[in-house]
Amino acid sequence: MSQYTDNTQGVVKELASLLDQSPEQTFDDLVSQDKYTDSNGVLDHAAIQARADELSAPEPEPEPEPEPEPEPQPEDDGSAAQSGDSATPPPSYNPVWDRLAMCESSGDWSIDTGNTFYGGIQFTKQSWEAVGGTGYPHHASKYEQIARGYELWKIQGWGAWPGCQEKLGLSGDPGGVENYTLPGSGSGSGTMEAATTWQLSLSVPLRAEAASSSEKLAQLPRGAAVRQLDTQGSWVQVRYADDGETVVGWVNTDVMS
Repeated sequence: MSQYTDNTQGVVKELASLLDQSPEQTFDDLVSQDKYTDSNGVLDHAAIQARADELSAPEPEPEPEPEPEPEPQPEDDGSAAQSGDSATPPPSYNPVWDRLAMCESSGDWSIDTGNTFYGGIQFTKQSWEAVGGTGYPHHASKYEQIARGYELWKIQGWGAWPGCQEKLGLSGDPGGVENYTLPGSGSGSGTMEAATTWQLSLSVPLRAEAASSSEKLAQLPRGAAVRQLDTQGSWVQVRYADDGETVVGWVNTDVMS
């Protein structure tokens, strides 16, 4: 190896160090390989330097693993929207409304018997409109009839249906329709403002005060339309107009419908 220049000897020693060999062993290995010698068998300085550079170069950073491909999402065929209804409970109500309807109309929610009473729980047109209904009661859905029936109950109690109240022994708060929005109400509460106009189901006395012993101001005829002004217990203060005369007094809600 001494016949070579210091530069060539230096690169052989550098390569020997990288290979963890003695310079002599590395020299012998190099001269035995054609790729490190020229056509005369002389060591090729450039080839040896390239090998040393290759071994001394830092190892390249491993390439990052590719991100996993996102799983394809199933196409929306509309079934999610259809099944979404199952997430919202269906409308529900107290079965007492079905019992009342069976008593009032044989359970026919679309009945019109021609006697000025309509639907499953037999509204009059006036009482239906008074609790926010439009059109005719028997044209509305069962849920709407029950929801508005509850509004009627809030004002009059079971006395709105006196015959069936006695026959069925009805008592207590029946509740309205849960998970249901009344048409035009804008909420799911099933409530509305208290009704202000009623039609009497019987001929009743109009009292000066909210008591049966109070002075009788007039005898109101069956079917008379009265306007609610105030309430006191089971009594309602009403205004009744007939032939241009107006009388204000109290009637018991048990006789109103």
